[in-house]
Amino acid sequence: MNQLETILHTILHARSWKTIPELAQETGFLQTSISAQLRHLRKKEHGGFTIHKQRRKQTQKKLLWEYRLEPRRNATRGEKHSAHQPRPAQQRRNPPPNR
Repeated sequence: MNQLETILHTILHARSWKTIPELAQETGFLQTSISAQLRHLRKKEHGGFTIHKQRRKQTQKKLLWEYRLEPRRNATRGEKHSAHQPRPAQQRRNPPPNR
């Protein structure tokens, strides 16, 4: 499993809010890398996932954000997507004319 798939798998199966430090502890990856991978997961080419973000209660005068990934459903099959079920490719509506 590559780094993106590992983070996707960890946050998808957590089913709870996770902070970047918690994800770093669970995956063994650097916090900066996890932050970048969360941004990638929002992009269409990496799944176009919806990642919710909220403030965790302030502790020790430090602002802490937590994240939760919303599982997608396949519109045709009703299946949830995970790291092992990539999002179906987008099909072009109007193909270019033949020349």
